[in-house]
Amino acid sequence: MTRVPTWWLPVVVGAVVIAALLTVLTSPGRAEPPAGSPEEGVQRYLDAVLDDDPEAAAVYLAPGGECSVTDLENAYVEDVRITLRDVRTTGDSARVEVSIVSRGGGLLSTTWTEQHVFQLRRDDDHWLFTGTPWPMYYCEAESGTEPGIARGTASGTRR
Repeated sequence: MTRVPTWWLPVVVGAVVIAALLTVLTSPGRAEPPAGSPEEGVQRYLDAVLDDDPEAAAVYLAPGGECSVTDLENAYVEDVRITLRDVRTTGDSARVEVSIVSRGGGLLSTTWTEQHVFQLRRDDDHWLFTGTPWPMYYCEAESGTEPGIARGTASGTRR
């Protein structure tokens, strides 16, 4: 009976570890948008939505709009990947288009892509969402309440 050499196992494991480290170290990270840009406002809003923090996301909703923190609490978001597609700024208004890829779970794992356009307006040095931003498809402000939580800065602090 011939004996199988055991020296190859550490070599293979080492090669796999090195390949994994190289992949992690050379893969591009998430680019930070310019400070005070519409893209930054969209990214901060989406970070709060994906972190399941409706109060932080509501800071980016324009006062007087139809959407409120309650609408954000009722919105459903699962496993998504969001890519910036286009940004157009005209004066104090901006249009930011994103592509949202959703992955369904289960036996037949499927994916689908949606295109969404965020409408924003500048308020001092930050951008606020007007209309009904994703992940909400319909908003209805409760009578007698102010939509959103409070107006905030791009860093998410309330004033």
